[in-house]
Amino acid sequence: MTADTDAEEVTVRVIEIHPDRTQTTEKQVVMPVRDHAVEWKDSGCLLAMVLERHGKNGNIGYGFITGSCLKTGTVATTYFHDHHNLFVAGDDPEDMLFAVRRIQTLQGGFLTVKNKKVLAELALPVCGILSERGIQDTALDLKAVRESLEELGYRHSSPVMSLGTLGLPVSPALKLTDKGLVDVKRSVIVPLIAGCMRLPGSRFSDVCCLKFAGFVFRLRCHEKTDPDT
Repeated sequence: MTADTDAEEVTVRVIEIHPDRTQTTEKQVVMPVRDHAVEWKDSGCLLAMVLERHGKNGNIGYGFITGSCLKTGTVATTYFHDHHNLFVAGDDPEDMLFAVRRIQTLQGGFLTVKNKKVLAELALPVCGILSERGIQDTALDLKAVRESLEELGYRHSSPVMSLGTLGLPVSPALKLTDKGLVDVKRSVIVPLIAGCMRLPGSRFSDVCCLKFAGFVFRLRCHEKTDPDT
């Protein structure tokens, strides 16, 4: 995860998951930057990606999740309303890649991974959302996936539905698609990085965080058009 800035820190938009609903909120988290790389692993957030899988454009949307979600491990699924692209989130990029490749082998589904080992999986090879197996076998696999999510720290009344709607861009407030983060209430795609620690006069828009005398001031700024002002 890179940041096109020389700043030491950036403020990042994060999808915050709640235990009793599928609606999320936007949480802004300050993360350090080193050599243009966002150091997210100690932020309390998991890296998340949505990969367009229908052969339309090859888009990849990036984001972070936190709250009542996984505390460790990786989850991947194509059961991801409404576009049903491939979603993956985790604390280890190598495990995330492993999970994506396993989903490809299954031709769609829902699975959890830890240390390059599949913990539980449900194959959904029909359009990435339907099983070809009987109801009992499908139910047992789904139960195993849910229990694995809970063992990895997911605390939700319906963890499968919670995960499956993190890309639903008609349900408030912040959701992730292959085009990036969607501010559902404003119906706009918003940048992952909301602001950064920069000196006054830097060129950027949206939210700026200015560090001064040990305090951090959050300012609403506009991009300068006249370099002499």
